[in-house]
Amino acid sequence: MGSVVRLKHVLSAMKFFFALLLLLGISICARAQGGIGNKPRNDLVLLGVTERDSLADEMFARITDLKRYALAGQADSAALMISWPGAPKDSLRWTRYVNVQNPDEKARVTSILDRLNKLFHDYPDTKREYFAIFKEKASPAGRRYHYQIHHVNGSKQKMVSWAFYGIGDKLALGDFN
Repeated sequence: MGSVVRLKHVLSAMKFFFALLLLLGISICARAQGGIGNKPRNDLVLLGVTERDSLADEMFARITDLKRYALAGQADSAALMISWPGAPKDSLRWTRYVNVQNPDEKARVTSILDRLNKLFHDYPDTKREYFAIFKEKASPAGRRYHYQIHHVNGSKQKMVSWAFYGIGDKLALGDFN
């Protein structure tokens, strides 16, 4: 009879420790949203998977269009997809497309197209890696659309981060590295 009582105590202790382990596991999973350690990511915009994937496809289509314009030397067409950064403290930062009539802004388009041309000649193949939307205080829309893409040429690879900003209902290239 004593062994049965001892077995009941052991089983109840095992249930308690299992429940405690389950609670600890749930609390760790609830806090593990990325970032360093267990700190939650407060800078991400959380979206549903279908909306996020469609935005990622839209951004990749914009990158492909920019590639086509860069390889063809179509600066006027590319200008309609490139945003003007403005001054760092400017309230109009990332709110409009570049104006090719302005020499400074046309120089931005030319510079970006030259960099794109070099990138796509050196690394013609692409492999999508990571897409996220970050909260951005410097943008009136409050968002920066970020896409990391591996550009590949045989065994050589280069990770490139693309930043887009919303202008109206369109996405415009801010910059890439």
